[in-house]
Amino acid sequence: MAPTTVRFTVRAGGSRPGQAVFLVGSAPTTGGWSPEAGVRLSTDAATFPVWCSPPVELSSPGLPLPLVYKYVLAAENGGSGGHVTWEVDGRSAVRTLSEADVAAAASSGAQGGEVVIDDGVFGVLYRGGTKDAAAATTVGGGGSGGMEKGRHNGGGRGIDPAHGGGAGALRLAERPLDALEAAVVAMNGDRRSWRRRLSYVRELFTGDAAAAASFDPRNVGHLATIVVYLTFLTTGQVRCEEDGGHHRPNHHAAEAKAIDEALAALDPSPSSGTGGATDDDGLQMFLLRKIYPLLPSYASQFTVSVPMTRIRNIAHRGDIPHDLKQQIKHTLQNKLHRCAGPEDMLTCERLVEQVTAPGTSYSGAFVAELLVFRDELREFFNATALDDRLQALADRGSDTAGRLMGLKHGWAPAGQQLATLNTLRAELHAAPAAADAADAQAARLTDVELEKYTVTLLAAVAADMEGGLDWAIGLGALAAAATCLALSRVTSPVAEAEAVAAELGALAALDTGGGNGGCGGVDTLPPLLRVRAAVERAVRLVDALCGGIAAVYADRVGPLAAALGVSGPAATVFAEAEVRAHAAFHMARVASVVGRSVRSALGLPPWDAICPGTATGVLVVADTIGEVVRPAGDVSVVAVVARSSGEEDVPGWVRGVVLGHDLPHLSHLGVRARQAGVVFVCADDPAAFGEFVGGNGPVEGLAGTRVVLAVDAGEGRLELTRASEGTGVAAADVASSSVPAAAAMPVEIGAVDASATMVLAAADVTAATGGAKAAAAGVLERLADDSGGFAAPTSVVVPFGVYLAAVDAAASVLSSSSPSLRKLSAAYDMATDAADAAAAAAAVRSWIETATSVPPAVVAAISGAFPAGTLLMVRSSANCEDLAAMSGAGLYDSLAAVPAGDADAVATAVRRVWGSLWSGRAASSRATAGVAHGSAAMAVLVQAMVPAEVSFIGFSRNPVTAASAGAAGAPAEAYLELAIGMGETLASAASRGTPYRATVARDGTVTEAAVASYSVALRPASSSSSSPSADKGGTGGDGLVPIVLDYSTVRLTTDDAYRLGVYGRVARVVAGLEAALGGPQDTEGVLDVDGELYVVQTRPMVAVAGGGD
Repeated sequence: MAPTTVRFTVRAGGSRPGQAVFLVGSAPTTGGWSPEAGVRLSTDAATFPVWCSPPVELSSPGLPLPLVYKYVLAAENGGSGGHVTWEVDGRSAVRTLSEADVAAAASSGAQGGEVVIDDGVFGVLYRGGTKDAAAATTVGGGGSGGMEKGRHNGGGRGIDPAHGGGAGALRLAERPLDALEAAVVAMNGDRRSWRRRLSYVRELFTGDAAAAASFDPRNVGHLATIVVYLTFLTTGQVRCEEDGGHHRPNHHAAEAKAIDEALAALDPSPSSGTGGATDDDGLQMFLLRKIYPLLPSYASQFTVSVPMTRIRNIAHRGDIPHDLKQQIKHTLQNKLHRCAGPEDMLTCERLVEQVTAPGTSYSGAFVAELLVFRDELREFFNATALDDRLQALADRGSDTAGRLMGLKHGWAPAGQQLATLNTLRAELHAAPAAADAADAQAARLTDVELEKYTVTLLAAVAADMEGGLDWAIGLGALAAAATCLALSRVTSPVAEAEAVAAELGALAALDTGGGNGGCGGVDTLPPLLRVRAAVERAVRLVDALCGGIAAVYADRVGPLAAALGVSGPAATVFAEAEVRAHAAFHMARVASVVGRSVRSALGLPPWDAICPGTATGVLVVADTIGEVVRPAGDVSVVAVVARSSGEEDVPGWVRGVVLGHDLPHLSHLGVRARQAGVVFVCADDPAAFGEFVGGNGPVEGLAGTRVVLAVDAGEGRLELTRASEGTGVAAADVASSSVPAAAAMPVEIGAVDASATMVLAAADVTAATGGAKAAAAGVLERLADDSGGFAAPTSVVVPFGVYLAAVDAAASVLSSSSPSLRKLSAAYDMATDAADAAAAAAAVRSWIETATSVPPAVVAAISGAFPAGTLLMVRSSANCEDLAAMSGAGLYDSLAAVPAGDADAVATAVRRVWGSLWSGRAASSRATAGVAHGSAAMAVLVQAMVPAEVSFIGFSRNPVTAASAGAAGAPAEAYLELAIGMGETLASAASRGTPYRATVARDGTVTEAAVASYSVALRPASSSSSSPSADKGGTGGDGLVPIVLDYSTVRLTTDDAYRLGVYGRVARVVAGLEAALGGPQDTEGVLDVDGELYVVQTRPMVAVAGGGD
């Protein structure tokens, strides 16, 4: 028998009592894409959260096939004027029902001419068994920033929050239960009612439960376990049952109040900067905000001894039939008063549907009273709609709440609503704390509901932008989204979200001639480089948050769901939906559209060549450079890595690197890569890297095979192909780059003159007595006096002789059983693997730092060379650094903000610089260059630290195009990178982001490539600090601290003419140094707060083909 009707089912795990699900599609019987006219599905306590449609006729004009449709989640009154949530945004993301689908369902069993179409999960556009789940369009989100396939593509089809796409679902962990999870599962079997399970959660937070020993309330994984468990209870995926007791709802309210009080003690304090904020603070706040609405209300009407008596009066009314009285009494009244649970809300909703169904004729007074009770029950279960909460605020005098209601119901533009919504949230946060705990709970929940409405509005903006970008709307929406994150305090630190919001808001408000008071419209362009920087930073912000959310849910949902009997697909969709349901995800969608538009308008290539050329090797894919493992057979390697800390050393057998994010060209890592001749390219567009490593990208199927990596600097083109037969990948293979590789012969380093054993002025130092860097400092002082174009800080030097004497003195007092420096360094040479070598180097370094001492006269001479209160930079000056063939960039330590008057701090800093002669990277670099460890020595350059308003690194020749700079007619040009604050941000590359970047021709023509997007500036800490810090790329420490940057207040960003002037000024200085010193220079310097330009060091550029004007 051919089927004549079809019934649709869908699992809407995110639905709540009081909502409705509609099927809305192309056919008139499915509403013609109008939600209020769609097919309404229903559920009940036994089947929730699975929703089922009534039978729909298949015959014409019933349901013509193929049918294109989606599901919609709506308020209880459906789509009629209320807000609806479409399961997936985008016109092309739809479900399709064909005749073949109906036939397949019928073959599986049709009853009475009716087939059931199981559409799986709300938001996942595939049916079980019909498509690979990994290729499904999902409502979900996340992306931990790793290298998993299917988590990377752009295009709005998947769960990657940064790029709006990615075909794969979030992978849930499969592991044994930890102690907390095992305790929760055991409790769930023992305690069957909602009240007793709430009681257990309260016991965990207050330390009363036996399992409290395995619960750390500040551990985000543990908090996530509680969120997941309470959500499963609230949505009915883990059913609650009566336990034989008799406890009215006031007991539940008391438990909720006790939990809330415990959560209040955990609430991390807002941070105006990075100080005191931990990486988990934002994620902890996110999870706390998830717990709040999962608890019942403890408003006064629910804490009285006999709460919710209205239902008892309803059950005894004289205007309803006896059987209805009995139904109300036994299924709702008695159940609520004995053992309330989330299932009672469903029972009440089902009762309301029953008595208001077409054809019924119950007393109007009875129905009205039942509806009042339903609202009371919704309030108890904290399921009150946003409109009701806004109305309550308006009734108490909030004009902003009333205005938002008017905008909401008047379908005002999303941007206008977002601005008003954020204003209301700010007012709620600024209001004095409520004296009554229940009022405080209500205010908290209103804030949570407003945040949820932000998600709706951002999704609407993202959908509207599919038809074309209006710059002011897009940037304004991003600013509003960042403000939302700041108000919710879900970023670490909060100041980062505030700064992103400020810069994006300033850009949205710019008048670029569009005539609308903002940054124009669709055709009027804002300052694109500045927009690009702001969007980069916004994407980093949401990547961090979405990645953290996805990671913690991926780890915690799967094991708990499996143990509690929640189905795997439902658990996966729950985890994904938690990311998708947050403002950060939709902020990322908007940022993706704006970012693509910027790249298109600027004509930017997706790849940035640090060192172009061609390399051959075995392809190895890893998360970081440090995790690249060399295959057996001593082969060369081409590495594809997702991220870099900026501190790694590229192993000598790595001939090519593809990095998943931007890197300052003039960073230590970039310099070392060029020196070694490693072909090195970075993804300037994260989406390009996602496509590169994705399922259909070049990397697919090539890992572990011989490949050829070709990088073209001019066109920003990257090619990765399988090597042809006979292409060798032996250890002798080298890259063919634009920069010569390191010489095969050992690098010559200068002889050491140990005759000087006291502190010298930099002007009196030679390379033999104090190293090339210290000698160059003396030259800079002389040039500064002569040129007038720049200043140089006062410098003194602790020469090689002091270091060598200290080592000899330490060795002379060693006992016969103590290891000598010679034995320790020999252990490094005998190491058989990287781990042993690192341990051996660390042992030598420890010996130097602990066994040696700095003579008091040396310390006194250093302190006496500077005025009282001076902060010092204590820098390395080894005899094997700052050489034309061996830069040593980033291999040794520099220590910032050392108080000149603190003898202990000065001595400690000197010993630490001495010890850095044996940093792991330095020892490895010497071994690669063929430099004998015994010939290496360390002097120390001590300079007055210049507090930098702006720092710069300038190469007098463009390092990317330097190989051709000497060709006839090829212009010479300076390449500059700048950052706000101290220069360690630029040099180390440990801070994610982009510097101000430009090239300046010798005629002064400036070509800008980037405006800075770093999140923080490094500033000197208090001069009272007695513990110097090694400046490791923005980690700060005692000497330098990171301060969040608001670029809307930074002149170098906001004033184009000033920025161009700074570029020209720096370029003239570095070109002048090249002329004065007789060769291309790598120069570092700062502009202080008064605009004075200081050059703090200069060294020969390494591995540069000569020539040029």
